[in-house]
Amino acid sequence: MSATPTVTVRGEGQVEGPPELATVSAVLHTSGRSAAEVTRSLAELARQVDAALPELTFDSVRTDPLSVSPVFDRRSGVRITGYTGRYATRLTLADFAGLSGLVVALTGLSGAQVDGPWWSLRPGSPLERDARRAAVAAAVARARDYAEALGATLGDLLELADTDAGGHGIMPRAFGLAKGGGEPPELDLEPQPQTVHASVTARFTLTDVPSELDL
Repeated sequence: MSATPTVTVRGEGQVEGPPELATVSAVLHTSGRSAAEVTRSLAELARQVDAALPELTFDSVRTDPLSVSPVFDRRSGVRITGYTGRYATRLTLADFAGLSGLVVALTGLSGAQVDGPWWSLRPGSPLERDARRAAVAAAVARARDYAEALGATLGDLLELADTDAGGHGIMPRAFGLAKGGGEPPELDLEPQPQTVHASVTARFTLTDVPSELDL
């Protein structure tokens, strides 16, 4: 008994939509003669950041552990001449209306290095589902095209495999502003569209395949 003819195809889907999240980072540095002095200074910087933040609802706030490092004499490389410290935080929010105020507040801190925003989607975003559905529809359409080209009929689905976990482009925009004089900076914070890709491999049976094919 002859094996049932099959066709294996690949389907790809791509959808685009607005971002759901924006992330901004701020890094502040300090220095001092002792580790204790730098630690106290970092704690004060952390307090200043908290006090400067506008009344926003953040999706997440991720702050790195305070970092204190010794500074060595350049000549000997052994003698400690002081200490430096680093405070860094990443703030993510979904309400883009408050983004400009957040950036202005952070750049108002002395010596702050502000980067972003990085636009992104939430895990499990509806755009990911739409991309997967588009990939499946493309696979079915391609398989049907092959069946019709053979004068056959597309049969049952035998296997469907996700060959790409999908991904979306996070559009970074690093403005890298530091505190300066004059009016607050004019910021271009237009949300950047996100693109999501998905791909699948599908295998179908073919029915009513002509015994003699005229290709």
